[in-house]
Amino acid sequence: MYFADLTGYSYYLKLPIDSATNIGWLGAAHPFPRAPVERIMFEKLCDICASTEPANVHVNKLRSVQSC
Repeated sequence: MYFADLTGYSYYLKLPIDSATNIGWLGAAHPFPRAPVERIMFEKLCDICASTEPANVHVNKLRSVQSC
């Protein structure tokens, strides 16, 4: 499944959610740019990963079995 970055989120929806955008949906057939990440962004991602508190980033939660 692939969605271009910053497009309206519409996974399993008839219409996109205006307040949510796609970021990081990678697909083997779609090249993507790679570059160094700013230190502040890296630190924020590390904080989210290391936190014992759940990150409140859920949009259109689905319950299913995925082969990936």
